[in-house]
Formats: sequence, structure tokens, C-alpha cells
Amino acid sequence: MKERLRDTDSCSSDFKSKDLHGPESGRWYRSSLIVCRRNARNEPCEVICGIRDVDAEVREREENKLMLERFTTDLGAEVAEQTLHIQEIQRRVVSSLADMIGSRDGNTGGHVKRTSEVVKILVEEIIRRNKSGEGNPKFRAISEKTGEDIIRAAPMHDLGKIFIDTQILCKPGKLDDEEYKIMRTHAEHSGEIVNLVLRDVEEAKFVDTAFNIARYHHERWDGFGYPEGKNGGKIGEGIPVEARIMAVADVYDALVSKRCYKEPMSFGQAYGIMIDGMGKQFDPDLEDIFIACRKELERYYSENIG
Repeated sequence: MKERLRDTDSCSSDFKSKDLHGPESGRWYRSSLIVCRRNARNEPCEVICGIRDVDAEVREREENKLMLERFTTDLGAEVAEQTLHIQEIQRRVVSSLADMIGSRDGNTGGHVKRTSEVVKILVEEIIRRNKSGEGNPKFRAISEKTGEDIIRAAPMHDLGKIFIDTQILCKPGKLDDEEYKIMRTHAEHSGEIVNLVLRDVEEAKFVDTAFNIARYHHERWDGFGYPEGKNGGKIGEGIPVEARIMAVADVYDALVSKRCYKEPMSFGQAYGIMIDGMGKQFDPDLEDIFIACRKELERYYSENIG
């Protein structure tokens, strides 16, 4: 307080008396100093000192502060709990929709689970490379948070198949032109469902990631994909990177899995087709990622398809 009186004529400070009878026995007091006269060096030479008991005031302030801290903590915990609850509801909605589709064609439900795992394997390899400094600069934006969003959104990519007639979904042979045209609409429907289910209840960045995966996972690097293709600017780098990753997972699963219209290919055959498609159907910069993940992918499918 002496130092403070160099620049002012009054000041006050709260202090607590010694706890003589336990930690709560001390009382709070407020000491106030008023300068009545200063010397030639402007130093206080006459000072009035007053002391006032402010124990109740200080204790009330401290209690209010503590209550506010507890309220903030409790509110934060409640918000976090509600957020997790909403996310779990969303996950169950998506899972239920996937199961409904799977029950219609006997395949898509399993396809959704498997492709989600393939996406996880690919994304984790990209993140590992980014962390080690050996990653491709074009994938540097895929952080752990972005990768988590991509993995969490992957199960939503085929939700639009709920609108496709069962006779088309389960057709054992090749689809004719009209049937194929109808089948292609599932990508647009998938994007619409993502917006319907997630918009306004999820953070915008995640919704955008999920929408891009759902709508654009059938776009091709060479621009001959759908629903937009090169006429809609969905060619090469114009395709969202999350959709490019999903495309690799989607096609690989289609090749090595049994479908109503085909038997599964061997890992070797599927690998050859995937590599041949790099730079045509797939982003060529995903080739070394796919190659690095080959053994893990084959191990996963060996253990989960029998």
C-alpha cells in the first residue's frame, strides 16, 4: 500500500486476520489510507488509517464467485453431455437407415460398415504421414479433427438408396439404362438426407463433410462420374477430397465383396483394378496411400468376410 500511495492520495486493501481457532476463524478487514500531507519529495508524511470489518461482504463475494464457477462447470458438463447425446441419436438414426437398406438388398448394410472401416484405414495413414512430415502437401489439411469428421461421415454415403426400388437394388444381372439412371439418383438423395438429418444440429463443417461424401462419392477424377461430372465442375481437384477418399473405399469394397450380381474378386484382381484406376477414376495422389494400406485392408477383409 505504501508503494500505491506514491501515485494516489487514497487506497484500500482487504486482508484476513490470523486464524487462531481453525481455518475459518479469521475475519476479513478493509484497511483504508488517506494522505493528508506530503513532504517536499512528494512522499506521504501524514496519513489517516482506518480499518473496517468487511468479513460478511468478502465471504458473500467469495461464495458468489464459487457458485458462479460451479454453475459454469456444471453447465459446461451438461452441454457436453447433451452434445454427445445428440450425436449418439444421429449415429443411431444413420445406423438404422443403413440397416433398413441392408435388409432390402442383403448387402448395403455390410457395405456401409466395411467402407467406413476402409475410410478409417486410409485416413489414419494420411494423418500418420502428415505427422511424420512425409505427407503429400495436398492432404495436409486433413488433421485429426478433419479425419475424425471424414470417418464419422462415411456411413452416410449410401443413405439415398432408401429411395431406390428393391427390384433395382436386388437385380441379379446388369442394370439397363433406365434402371441405372434411377440407381444414380441415390447420390443426390444421400446428400439431401444428410442435410435433413444433420443441418442445424451439427457443426457446419461436419455437415459439409458428410454432404460432400454422400453426394460426390461417385464423381470420377476424369470428370465422367455422377451426379454432376465435369459439367458441374466435379473433375480432378474440383471433387472434395473427402469424396475422393470415399470413392476409393466404395469401389474397393464393391470389388472384393459378394454382390447380388457378382462374386467377390480376389485381392490381387481388385488391387490391379484399383491401381489401374488411379488418375482415371481415382485421385492419383491416393495411389501410394492405397498401396501403403494394402496389407491392412486385405487383413481386415480376410477377417470380416467369410
